[in-house]
Amino acid sequence: MTQFSLIIACYKQEQFIRETVDSALALPYPDKEIIVVDDASPDRTAQILEEYGDKIRLIKHEKNLGANVGRNEFRA
Repeated sequence: MTQFSLIIACYKQEQFIRETVDSALALPYPDKEIIVVDDASPDRTAQILEEYGDKIRLIKHEKNLGANVGRNEFRA
């Protein structure tokens, strides 16, 4: 059972997203869920995130909906 979920909302973060996700994955809690919401980034952000496979839960928006929507994203 997941103890907690960490949601990372991002847009155009190609230069920084890998460091952010790696930091979240390195947290010393075995029962964590990392959810990353890409808000239709026009750069390589989504492609970088796809490299993580099942280590993260990736949600990709088709169009930019803004940071608040990304932070409040939840899909069972």
